[in-house]
Amino acid sequence: MNNNFQFGFGFGHGNDRGGFGGHGGYDAGDASYTFTITNGAVTAVQASTTHGSTTTTRDVAIGPTTSYTVNSDGTITQTTVVDHEVETTIYAAGTTAGSYNVQSVTDTYIQQGTATTRLDVEPYDRAKFTIDSSGAVTAVDKVLSDGTTKTVTVDSDTTYTQLASGYILEVQTHGSHTSFEVYHDGNGDGIYTEIAHGSGSTVDLVGLQTQVSTINNVL
Repeated sequence: MNNNFQFGFGFGHGNDRGGFGGHGGYDAGDASYTFTITNGAVTAVQASTTHGSTTTTRDVAIGPTTSYTVNSDGTITQTTVVDHEVETTIYAAGTTAGSYNVQSVTDTYIQQGTATTRLDVEPYDRAKFTIDSSGAVTAVDKVLSDGTTKTVTVDSDTTYTQLASGYILEVQTHGSHTSFEVYHDGNGDGIYTEIAHGSGSTVDLVGLQTQVSTINNVL
């Protein structure tokens, strides 16, 4: 049995966790939250809802493009990026010790401007690339939703090019049709996230870099 993945990824350009999902599937206004904070960083989140006399608590998955900041005033800021949208949620201390409630939710849209390639972040389309001293991509590993990796067998109709440090272009050609995906490692952790895709093989790198400049910390 061949345990390798065969390229391309073929994720269908959809977040397999569905939308932002930062509130664990709850109506944010009806839930209370608890955060596990280790060395100043949020490492786990739980959400609880009460209906009548029944309280239900569940773990909230922290997506690959979600980050948390513990603020000096005691609030916690959650930032989640999907597609070209940034959702910012502020949590404030609730009436029960250790619990938090949603104080505000703000959605911001990153404008394409004059760029000819549109930002389109796919949080669960992630990969690791081995790049040699000449800048050539020599190996590809798919990063699964749980953070583990699987080696990818690259088809002859798929090529990779390092556009710039932290940016990898994948081009697939099937007959007369060519399509591309751009992967970006914005925070230097070695994991690249898909940030754009489209037909053809031409990418407006400068335009993309402008669009991702404010969200590099979660990519």
